[in-house]
Amino acid sequence: KNPGEDPPVSFLGFDMQYPGLAIQNVLDYLLTVDPVAAAQASTDYACLLAFANGPQGFTGMETRYENQPQSYRDACAYDLHAVHDALLARQEEYEAAASAEEFALAERSARVAFQFEDMKSGRTQGARDYYMAENAEWLLDQAGPDAKMVLWAHNGHVADNPNYGESASMGYYLRQRYQQDLVIAGFDFFQGGFRAVTYVRYNVYGGVENHTVGPPLPQSYEDYFHSSGMERMVLDLRGVGFGTTSTSWLTGPRLMRSIGSVFSPTNPDSYFYEVSVPARYDWIIFFDSTSAAVGLPFRYPESW
Repeated sequence: KNPGEDPPVSFLGFDMQYPGLAIQNVLDYLLTVDPVAAAQASTDYACLLAFANGPQGFTGMETRYENQPQSYRDACAYDLHAVHDALLARQEEYEAAASAEEFALAERSARVAFQFEDMKSGRTQGARDYYMAENAEWLLDQAGPDAKMVLWAHNGHVADNPNYGESASMGYYLRQRYQQDLVIAGFDFFQGGFRAVTYVRYNVYGGVENHTVGPPLPQSYEDYFHSSGMERMVLDLRGVGFGTTSTSWLTGPRLMRSIGSVFSPTNPDSYFYEVSVPARYDWIIFFDSTSAAVGLPFRYPESW
């Protein structure tokens, strides 16, 4: 947060793919307000802590929880919900012992723990996007009625898409909640560099590396945007009439590049998908040429 007279700016996470810090938040909080409950919560969380990231970084076990027997995961889910239910049962007492804000963080952290379990066990279709939307809404609610949020995620997650993966996209759920108070921006580029995990072969990945792609496929959105001759632009699609010769091409559907956290440098054309941009985004932010981001070092445990 920045000091001074300007409104505070916070940088916060909302994903649930790594539950280690969420679990630690709950345990640290309970040690302050109820050490006996903290001991019980530590026992209940043991089933998930074996697969959670820790202060020294990712353990490599996070992806293995889903491979545990159904009976193990069912028992673990029960224990995770027990911690959350116990928190809620003593909310008034705990808030009096500390503060409403501290309780809210502990309660949300407990919820993130079983969001992870739910996602890995496949109990809820499209759980990740559903829960990311839920957590983003919670963060904005905590910030107060006058707060604003800029939410950064992959185009696929932010898009207003009722048919994304196994269910719907995060952007779809957020649109249902915020309607036109939400502006969805998709990012696009013609060619250049970026950072992504390298796909080697099935179930084998390299590290996070710099990659480069050349010009896109013909007749793709990127091809059209490039033809404008603009190095960068923001295209506001709201209120545009698409019935003219100069605008009808925008409705598509046509190919658009979509590169996520993983990229196969030997198969760059596989990262194009058909989409109608006005149906998914309010804005398109386009760069004709990009360069890879500069990765910051992980500094554990102080970044924990």
